[in-house]
Amino acid sequence: MHIQRFKTFLATILLFGLNANTHAAEIEFIGPLSGSNAIIGQQMTQIGANVRDSACAAEQAAIETKNAIEAGARIIIGLPCVEALDAAAAQIASLKSDTIILALGVQLAGTISSVYKIAPPAEQEAETIANYIGQNWRNVNFAIIEDGTLYGRQLAETVRFLLAENNLTPVFTDTYRPLLDRQSGLVRRIAKAGATHVFIGGDAYDVSIIAQDAAALGIDLKFAGGSALRAPKDEGTLPDGAIFTAVDVMSFEVANQKYEGYAALTFVAKTIADQALSRAKGNRTTVSDAISDFDFETPIGPIRFNQARENDRAWFDIFNVQDGKFIKLDRKN
Repeated sequence: MHIQRFKTFLATILLFGLNANTHAAEIEFIGPLSGSNAIIGQQMTQIGANVRDSACAAEQAAIETKNAIEAGARIIIGLPCVEALDAAAAQIASLKSDTIILALGVQLAGTISSVYKIAPPAEQEAETIANYIGQNWRNVNFAIIEDGTLYGRQLAETVRFLLAENNLTPVFTDTYRPLLDRQSGLVRRIAKAGATHVFIGGDAYDVSIIAQDAAALGIDLKFAGGSALRAPKDEGTLPDGAIFTAVDVMSFEVANQKYEGYAALTFVAKTIADQALSRAKGNRTTVSDAISDFDFETPIGPIRFNQARENDRAWFDIFNVQDGKFIKLDRKN
């Protein structure tokens, strides 16, 4: 972290500590403490927060949101599941409350007036990998294929559109059947089209199969993909040289305390919430007015929310597979 930003952040943390008790009644945490996503709520509690259990269920999230607002909450942090977040936002609207939500880890294509996203904007994944391809695949023949799923299709279509804006066109496109044991036919069609590089809107398993079949046929292909490629080896072994984009595992240390994953996200959100509440009180305005178009100092750097309530942080990095390990590349690459 840059030395001046570090000093600014330390000052913010001191203010955070001074204001913690003042803002405690105005900040509530809602997340899954039960059900299949309970690990998220457990990580949220690691910052010392008292978390209301949403169980990632719409009805329970709505009840806990109502309870939080009645308890005086002006900012609710958490709600990492889409159904629960939608229900909480609907409850805020029905109560005509000016309470806002700092949502953790949810990528939404649309906007909800009360929801500010501590997560990547929906299009950032495609933009990051398309930028890499635009810089590094300009002089090669490449293919764009996808597995027909909503994720794979949207990612591939967005990447293709962004590359077209950069005057880059694939020599081959296709939708393949996922989860097959062999993809030799697909590999032959890619090779026949003259492609040496392949962007895949799919998961690690399919990339692994396609790479194995290409190697068996003596066809040298280079691969790129999205965050679905960041998977354990038992879900698909990626070939060396494969490129993918993903959000790096969040981890930082503050006051000799280490925060990772959703604990780190929750800490970041709490830091923003305290600064927003201090600004709202100082300017005698709503939290919504105090949170948009202002820089908030956090342990992961400055964060600013635009009028669409999305943040401006560059969340995605580019990774290269080397000897089975995921090596993060410099952003300039």
